[in-house]
Amino acid sequence: NASDNNVGDIITPIIWAYSKLDDDDPTGGGYSDSFWRGDLSNQTSYTVFGNLTVTNLNTGDSVYKTTCGSPNTVVLRVNVTDDRGFGVTGLDQVNINTPAGACNVVEEGSGVYNCTFNPDDSLDAGTYNWNATANGSYYHNSSESPSSIINILGCMVLNITEPLNGTFFNRTNNITIKVNITDSVGIPLTTANVTANLTMSNGSSNYPVLVYNTNSQLWEANYTIEISNPEGMWKLNVSANKTNYGMASQTVYVNVKRNLTVNITSPLGNAILYRSSTYSLNSTVNTSDGIPGYNYTVYWRNDSGDIIGSGGNTTWTVPVDYSRGVTNLTANVSGLYYNPDEDNVSVKIYGYSMVSYIDPPSQEKAKGEIVNITCGVFDSNFSSTPIQGYYVTFKKNGSTQAGVSTNSTGYAVWSWDTSAESTAGYNITCEIETNTTSYYEPSVSLNWTYISIAAKLRIENLQSTQTTIYRTDSYSPWASNVSGTVWYAAQDVVEGATIHVWDDTGDAATCLTGADGFCWLWYNTTLSPGPYTLEINATKVGLPTSSTYNVSINVWGKLQPWINTPANNSIVHSGDNVSLTSTTKDDIGVSVTVNATWYSGTDGELANGENITWNISPTYTLGPETLNLTVNKSYHDGNSTNITIEVWGWSNISLQSPAEDNYTYGQSINISCIVRDNQSGENINGYNVSFFANNSMINYSSTNSSGIAYYSWTPSGWNTSDLGVYVLMCNITDNATAYYNASSVNNGTVNVNISDNRPPSINGTVSPAGIESNQVITLTANVTDDIEVDSVWVNLTRPNGNSTNITLIDQGGGIYNNTYSDTGDEGIYNITFYANDSSGNENSSTGYNFTVTSTTTVVANISYAEPLTANDRNITLNVSCVNTGLVTAYSANITAFNIPSGWSTNFTTPQQCGNINSTESCMFQANITFPSGQFTGDHVVNATCEWRNPDTTTDSRTGNLTLSDTVDPSVNEWNLIPVIVDIHHQYVNINANITDNIELDYVQVYIQDGGFETEYMTNIGGVWWEYNYTPSTANTYTVQIHARDTSGNTYTSTGKQFTAVGQTTGSLNLTPQNMTVENITQTYTYNYAMKANFTNTWTGTAYYANMTIELDSPLTVNVTNYDCGNVSNGTSCIRYFGINVTNGTPPGLYN
Repeated sequence: NASDNNVGDIITPIIWAYSKLDDDDPTGGGYSDSFWRGDLSNQTSYTVFGNLTVTNLNTGDSVYKTTCGSPNTVVLRVNVTDDRGFGVTGLDQVNINTPAGACNVVEEGSGVYNCTFNPDDSLDAGTYNWNATANGSYYHNSSESPSSIINILGCMVLNITEPLNGTFFNRTNNITIKVNITDSVGIPLTTANVTANLTMSNGSSNYPVLVYNTNSQLWEANYTIEISNPEGMWKLNVSANKTNYGMASQTVYVNVKRNLTVNITSPLGNAILYRSSTYSLNSTVNTSDGIPGYNYTVYWRNDSGDIIGSGGNTTWTVPVDYSRGVTNLTANVSGLYYNPDEDNVSVKIYGYSMVSYIDPPSQEKAKGEIVNITCGVFDSNFSSTPIQGYYVTFKKNGSTQAGVSTNSTGYAVWSWDTSAESTAGYNITCEIETNTTSYYEPSVSLNWTYISIAAKLRIENLQSTQTTIYRTDSYSPWASNVSGTVWYAAQDVVEGATIHVWDDTGDAATCLTGADGFCWLWYNTTLSPGPYTLEINATKVGLPTSSTYNVSINVWGKLQPWINTPANNSIVHSGDNVSLTSTTKDDIGVSVTVNATWYSGTDGELANGENITWNISPTYTLGPETLNLTVNKSYHDGNSTNITIEVWGWSNISLQSPAEDNYTYGQSINISCIVRDNQSGENINGYNVSFFANNSMINYSSTNSSGIAYYSWTPSGWNTSDLGVYVLMCNITDNATAYYNASSVNNGTVNVNISDNRPPSINGTVSPAGIESNQVITLTANVTDDIEVDSVWVNLTRPNGNSTNITLIDQGGGIYNNTYSDTGDEGIYNITFYANDSSGNENSSTGYNFTVTSTTTVVANISYAEPLTANDRNITLNVSCVNTGLVTAYSANITAFNIPSGWSTNFTTPQQCGNINSTESCMFQANITFPSGQFTGDHVVNATCEWRNPDTTTDSRTGNLTLSDTVDPSVNEWNLIPVIVDIHHQYVNINANITDNIELDYVQVYIQDGGFETEYMTNIGGVWWEYNYTPSTANTYTVQIHARDTSGNTYTSTGKQFTAVGQTTGSLNLTPQNMTVENITQTYTYNYAMKANFTNTWTGTAYYANMTIELDSPLTVNVTNYDCGNVSNGTSCIRYFGINVTNGTPPGLYN
């Protein structure tokens, strides 16, 4: 029975036969001689075998064949047992049989095996079977499990390829529907439940039947839009489902449109429209089936395409500057879901013209004079814009005299000879009419003037040389020269005629004409200053007196002001009210009232008035000041005068410190005083302050920007006779530099009492801090006093509590010391230092001690002698023994130095230190080398120091140092090649030289362009790592290198950048640009080569560049398309196209 055996066991039964005559145990000892000599035995070996049973542990699982759904893998588990029901382990012949797809079996334990099944992408979705088989050594059969179910799922992808979203259709058009339905890896699904729902804009639906087309591998249907179907946005939804594929759907929207027709009803063709006038723009809009049910928009435009109105019926105000002439108005109708239409009408735009000028104005003219009648024609809307070429009719008393066209300045001139005219009055007019050539309509069609023709004396070329004269001869000009020529009508000059000048005093001046009719005179006057009109005429006995001619003239005077108060060079103070008075006389010495204005150099204008009060601001700028008085009076020359004054302030002082109190003998006393402006309260900078003690000046200083003057008073030659009360005082006087007078508050005082209440200062030392029994201790004190030290001593308390005083001896220079040797007791001796001065002030200093001991402490220290480096597996350590006790450690040495297993060192023990005094040490350096890659984690190094105490006992201490790898990886060099790439087509090589003192765990590259991407770099040998990155988005990318070693130390580099180019630009030049081809006949043909040069002018590559040529018929070309391939930046693609101008081509311009 092998039920308790393992398979593969060898069982060997042995059969023994022996004679019954033998007494001995055949299996044991000896046997006796007999006839049957020896015993018989036989044996047979058997090998133990078993049977296997395989059971599936899961069934009915569902898994997606791609990553389109989750889960896309499934763990299939089986249990393999033997004929005893025990799980069988260690089998290497367990297979899990799945539908097409990889599945590697791994052992879980206890007879359970599994594989992670990832279905092949090419599998059709559906229900499949799987099972498992198992076999092994010493098992009779290969066992196979019953089949289990697994559901392979797929994802359906539905894409409407026609119509595209937003496509426009007209009614009666056919909508072709094409749908691509595949699984997630692009395999077409030829069978599925596919439904299309075409929802119109009014909500009603149609359901076109989609049929699979094996040629196009698309699901297809058609729908014809009926004339009665509504326009608007239609919704097309296609959905599909299939067992094991789920469902998918997509929606697109299309636009159904219909036609509009617009007709302009107003204005009519050739209508005249005037600038600045408003007109109705009317239209009718229709469709083939009536007025549209949805909104539409009518826009009205002019020749330039500018919108001049909107709406089917609107108005348009013709702009005042609109171009005159014929213009086209267009009505354009459009609307959502409607095809546009337009209508246009031709109209004429007119401006308005006017006769805006006639010269001369109505007046009298001499008989025989040639009178030039000038008329100006201008645009009514732009009064300064002349109209050239406008025909003007000149009329006299309604009778046409001449017709003249305007010149470039808009003027027309008629020269009227009055020689034959009677002495009478004449109405002269200029008239214009509508101008259809320039498109003008008169708004003011005529202008007139009234001219009287007379026969009497007249003065020609009447002149007065001055328009202004002074009334006194002291100033120039004091007179005006008046001249003229006297004529009789327009016929002859008159000799012996008198020219008179009349003013307010009567006939002020005359002259008599000579044979040439000319005379002149000086006009001078003493009239009061002001404006006057001179009346001038000509007389002669027997002839009619001339008309009176008026000439304007101004008589002018002079002013002289004086400042009465304040006096020149006087002093005033800020905050004062100062009276400003003045007197002004004219050019004949008479006091006059004037318009007076006062100014200061600081404030500018102060006030108006001959006499005012000036309130000087408390914050007025101090110093020299100019006062200015400016006077004016009509028909007088203005004048000014000024004086110089000084503006001063008042100063005061107050003492701020010290306070009235007792002060220590020898102490420096800080005296501070503040100086302020008495009026404004502002602090005064740079004011001199004197300091006094008991009426004796001790120093002086100037105030700072805060108005404060400081002095630290430390009287020299102090002695005890200087003790007592002192009166401290600050004092100020006038300061001409700062323009200040000291006010009555010109000093500040305080009483201070000086006394000696300061004890001596003590700084003690006890050396050494520890000693052995009966050794000597030194006690030292550094004592100072502001007067004189009297005595210095210490109080010493022994470990048993007994105390004693020890006098310290003066060594000079403030140093006092003594020694103490009664140190037989071990323990702590406490010390207090004391000192007093000659005034009886005493001070003490505590906290001092020394220790008497027979033992000490030495510690073993281990430290890094130098920092770890990235490229070094050697560590240098300082190994030292430090005496931290109070007495000497004798015969010290380092007896042990232990390092981790497998490491090596040059350090040997023991190392002799000799005697180590208190606080001193001995040190040695140890070099350690660790194996490559074996520094991960913490490692302990220890050393032991041994020494002999003063009491001859031996002691030791061991010190540890935990070594950890804290060295970051080192990125020695890294590069981006190139720094400009094309997306999708080119990659950036990111390479880096990286080292570490132990071993690198991994190297990553961080890539940022608004998002963040992490990739692992690959070691390409030695210290070099690289990663090739192909960008998919045009942007500027920032790259960083991140390295981590096996100890967890990391290093991240600074960023470098590269640019990914998504688009490029180029230029396309054609040579020749223009060409003239002559003599093309019915039989002659012309051929020429046109060079096309495409140059990539940007940084990226132009991929799949292609040239296509289009040309007007009947021109032909040898090839219409040329593939340039990829054109890198800065390079060109050149192609020559053969252009053929065939015979019989009509003359004209061709593109």
